[in-house]
Amino acid sequence: MSTGLAELHDKARAVLDPVHYDYYAGGVGDEVVLGENEAAFRRLALLPRVLRGQPTRDLRVDLPGGRLDVPVLVSPTAFHRLAHPDGELATARATAAVPVVNAGKDPCA
Repeated sequence: MSTGLAELHDKARAVLDPVHYDYYAGGVGDEVVLGENEAAFRRLALLPRVLRGQPTRDLRVDLPGGRLDVPVLVSPTAFHRLAHPDGELATARATAAVPVVNAGKDPCA
């Protein structure tokens, strides 16, 4: 685990109920997939030479259904209230406050 990620784990461990921290930090079964995911992230690295020389950064990304100014996606998850009292409502409000890409038909329409 990278130092930055380990630091976030330590901060979460310090403020969350231990059972809730274990839920977020753990994986299923023998946690084989969790270990493989962490190893895959360790193999990824940003090359600083590609992030210099441009006074203005363009983080936009083209996706099916549109373009995002910043490549941040939110997937459907649950149990946010284990980490914060506002839980899923806060997540929904945050995602509603920024532009999103609608790659398909609105299921609520």
